[in-house]
Amino acid sequence: MASFRISFVNHLPDSTGHVHRCVQREIVTRSGAAESAVEIAKREFERLEGTPRWDLRAHFLECQLLG
Repeated sequence: MASFRISFVNHLPDSTGHVHRCVQREIVTRSGAAESAVEIAKREFERLEGTPRWDLRAHFLECQLLG
């Protein structure tokens, strides 16, 4: 099984209007495939954040295979 880091990210503007990448939360999970790791991380994010849908708290997510 491989380990994956799934980052839940927002793009937020600062006071000058410049947009910055802000990581909301990162979840590391083990899975046989990236797709299933992302689904596991989505459910965990929703549980931890107390939200019915992950995309209500983050703009997008990124999946990274860990060495």
